[in-house]
Amino acid sequence: MLTKRQKQVLNFIKNYINKNDYAPSLEEIKKHLRISSVSTAHYHVQALQDMGYLRKEINQPRALDVFSKQKMVQIPLLGRIAAGAPIEAIENKETIAVPQGTIKPSGNYFALKVEGKSMIDENIDDGDIVIVKQQNSANNGDRVVALLENNEVTLKKFYKEGDTIRLQAANKNLSPIFVNQTQVLGVVIDTIKQSKDIAFNNLTPLEINTKNVIEKRVEKRGDISPKLKIEKPKFNNYLDRIFDTSFSYLTSIFNNSELSVFIKKLKYIHANVPEEYISQFNNIYCEVVKNNYRIATNPNRCTELINFINDKNTDLKLIWGDCLQALRKMDSESIHLMVTSPPYYNAREYSQWNNINEYLEDMKAIIKETYRVLDNHRVWVFNVGDIFDNPNTVTKSVWGKSRIPLGAYFIKIFEECGFTFVDDIIWDKGEVQSERHKNGDKPYPFYQYPMNCYEHLLVFHKHRLDLTRYPCPQCGSLKVSGNTQSEPGLQSWECKNESCFRRSAANRGKRFSLKTNLVQSKTYQTKENMIDIELIKKWRRDIVRFSPVIKINSKGENTLGHSAPFPEDIPEMAIKFFTYVGDKVLDPFAGSFTTTIVAKKLKRTGIGIDINKKLFRNIVLKRIEREFNTLWDKAIFSEVDLR
Repeated sequence: MLTKRQKQVLNFIKNYINKNDYAPSLEEIKKHLRISSVSTAHYHVQALQDMGYLRKEINQPRALDVFSKQKMVQIPLLGRIAAGAPIEAIENKETIAVPQGTIKPSGNYFALKVEGKSMIDENIDDGDIVIVKQQNSANNGDRVVALLENNEVTLKKFYKEGDTIRLQAANKNLSPIFVNQTQVLGVVIDTIKQSKDIAFNNLTPLEINTKNVIEKRVEKRGDISPKLKIEKPKFNNYLDRIFDTSFSYLTSIFNNSELSVFIKKLKYIHANVPEEYISQFNNIYCEVVKNNYRIATNPNRCTELINFINDKNTDLKLIWGDCLQALRKMDSESIHLMVTSPPYYNAREYSQWNNINEYLEDMKAIIKETYRVLDNHRVWVFNVGDIFDNPNTVTKSVWGKSRIPLGAYFIKIFEECGFTFVDDIIWDKGEVQSERHKNGDKPYPFYQYPMNCYEHLLVFHKHRLDLTRYPCPQCGSLKVSGNTQSEPGLQSWECKNESCFRRSAANRGKRFSLKTNLVQSKTYQTKENMIDIELIKKWRRDIVRFSPVIKINSKGENTLGHSAPFPEDIPEMAIKFFTYVGDKVLDPFAGSFTTTIVAKKLKRTGIGIDINKKLFRNIVLKRIEREFNTLWDKAIFSEVDLR
């Protein structure tokens, strides 16, 4: 990463070459930038050469040139962000190229153009471009892109001070913003200085891959000019009562275009009683808010894959490719449940790692991405067993084998990625079939010890702190105030509408959260969503006994074709306990696609991702044919190859 002075030197050299067709001398660099000596100027130039930003032909005077052939990678340029008063970021459908060494391959990154001078003391000026690493946490002093309560985005320095968060401007003339809660969208890792006399497409080492960007005006959502006022609509039904108390908030979180679309959708509501209007208003409002969040939080979204997933013609979907890459292309918070058993460390020929640390790093990158893709206040069920193998961290010899507590490792990884650990259900796999460790002729101490006969079913919740207001389930009003968090990340609200249908004896409004709106909704408390009593009894205790899938017959043949089949008991429980009919269920390590098939059987949309198309596609298709008595009916399944 370049220092402030190195960026100044590089920009001056670039400007000078563009103007004069030859490079400045060291004396000119020293004089223009007021550097103390020629040797210091040479030091900065040499550093830029060493990092690949400049090149110099040997034995040629003034032969310095900007080196533009280095390896570049594309990241999205999402729009503008205020470094002064908060304004909303926008989506411009543009990309920029940055040096590959600027970013790490394991993370997601995007760029924003800065408006305002509140970060000037951090050398971030009006017109500069900041490169942001997408993440939902920050340390004190980090420069963050933060989402405020009214869905506006701002660039400030982050400080956690007790129960308060201070968003500090880097400008002594401006006051900080104090909030009780905020959502971090990312942390600034670098700044590209924007010279006033250079267009975007002349910047080196950053290039904008759109023409005439300078002349292209930002649409209203990103403009700091006041937007035209939209008059409160008239519906001539109960929606008018909702808008009487909610319209001011709606105009603060939606731009004109979004508000117009939202109102248009509401005009199609046909209802007879207030409860029906409230339910449909809530559904449409949540849909619009969610779509805006998806656009803002995933610059890598792939329309083709998203359309494939959302296509209602099939509810069994096979995705062939690397699961991390597939997840990065999926919409944020678009999956209602995740269920899987990951590839075990070095347990199969197709799943090999150099050591346990590399394995866990790869798993963490995937789990981190699932946090973005899983819908808010939803559930992850993760089946994993502890193993006996060589972690390859000390020695690769046979004697290096030891018990590896994968369950414990994965709990820590999930929590580091933002999930809340809820339970560890023990799957009792029954009587031990192996003869290992019996040492039957030596019934003495240290010769006898138990065999592993269980696996973990780890249950996690996702609770992303969402400060967007949600409608009161009793009256539909958005006139609500933040109440408290019933658990970390789970924001609750209290209705402040004096005309609400339900108020306490002390005249307090209804208290609710987005989660309670979901689980207490009569819309989902239907016969088709009821869990059968026998299944509830089976999973009443958190130690549950059922047999693993038997894949080897008496002749030693694998009758299923897959080396690691997944029992249907696990996805059946997870799907019935944690989803509703019509929800989307994802298995990122689909293998034999058991979760996907069970989801379809239970009238959900089953989605599976697996990288081993060549090994397992035919096996999976035969299984689908066997399960549903047909294969070529297009309504049965669909598939896409992302490789």
